[in-house]
Parts: sequence; structure tokens; C-alpha cells
Amino acid sequence: MYPKTSFKVSFIKPCKPRDSECLLNSAKIAMPHVAKGLAEFGTPSLDPLHINKEVKADSGELKISFKNIVAHDLSKCDIKKITRDPVKSTASLIFVCPLTLVGEYTAGGKLFYLDIFGNGDFKIKDGTIKIAIDLKIKSFEDKAGVKHYKIGSFDYEFEPLTRFDIKLNNLFNGDKTQADPIDKIISESWKELIIDVGKPVLREGVVTIVGAIDKIFKGIAAEDIEIAE
Repeated sequence: MYPKTSFKVSFIKPCKPRDSECLLNSAKIAMPHVAKGLAEFGTPSLDPLHINKEVKADSGELKISFKNIVAHDLSKCDIKKITRDPVKSTASLIFVCPLTLVGEYTAGGKLFYLDIFGNGDFKIKDGTIKIAIDLKIKSFEDKAGVKHYKIGSFDYEFEPLTRFDIKLNNLFNGDKTQADPIDKIISESWKELIIDVGKPVLREGVVTIVGAIDKIFKGIAAEDIEIAE
């Protein structure tokens, strides 16, 4: 439902669409407020971020799912670049974020060439990740005839920048003899696992972030976000 009224917030600095430096500075100012959650817009806290659904992240012969996922440290994300193309109605954002994920996992099948079985807590920590988000932006008018923006669709890519420590507790029901070779493979192949297995989990986080941006866009008049060129 589109808003009947528009909010004004002090942390949004209007910019010309192609003024990337202004857009970046404005986004950096807004980021801590967005991360805390904004009750007036109905956006949740992003730190910690709770993913309240089971996420299947199967890869090849590995069958693995995660639930009760909590992401920490997203408030420490650094926005590196933001661009806007008013002709194509698009915007692009690049973040570099430290990231810690905790929750529960269930795994079976094969991890590379070894059998794997487990069910318990997991923790992914100590790494940083680069996330690039491309937004398709649409406009609409509210009931008062005021122009607003909204997110029509999005796409994203990500890349681990520094090493993540990955721990799956209770592999093989706690049998250390069977678990040790799996732990070794996880340690050696952390990047491949983050890219393959982490993508569905990360997508849920990106969906929440984009959803927060969408709600803020819908709640603020376009003229309070963007200066006409």
C-alpha cells in the first residue's frame, strides 16, 4: 500500500542523480540510521539481522540447509560507491562488510569427495565481503499526488575479500575422528564454500536490505531524495 503522507528525515541529503560524490556522502550518513531500523518506515534492525526462514543451500552432492540464522556486524558496512542513472532508472551500490553468521544447519551427502553428515549449530565469522547491488527504480504518486520512488527489481553479486572461519558443530554426532577430515576441507576450501553455499543465505540478507531501501523510498517524497537536473 502506498503512503498517504510523506516523511521528512534529517539524515537524507537530496542529491542530483548523477552526482555520485553527493550520493555516496548522503548514503554514508543514512547507513547507521537504516541499520538501527526505522519504526516510522516499518524497517527492521539490520544488526543483528534475523532471517526467519529455512534456507536450502545444496551444492552438487552436498545437501545442506540453514535455519534460525542471525547475521551480525552489518552496521559496520562501508559504502564504497553509489551511482544513479536517471535515464535507465537504475542505481548501483557497492558495500564492503564484515560479517558473522550464526544459526543451525543440517547436512548430508558429500562435501567434495568425502561423506558428510551433521546437525547442529554453525558459525561463520571473521571475514569481510564485497556486495554489489543493482536496483531498478520506478516512480509512483501517492494519494496526495506526491511523487515517490520504489524498487522494481534488483540483482546482486558478492565476493569474499578476506578469510572466513567456518565451523559446523556436531558433525557425525560429535565423532571427532570422522569430523576432523571435514573440518580440514572446510578450512582449506572456505572461499569456494562461501561462494557456493553462502549465496542463498546472503540473498536473504540482500532481500531484507533492499526491502528496507524500498520502504524508505516509498515513505519519502522524491523531491526530498533527488534534486532535479
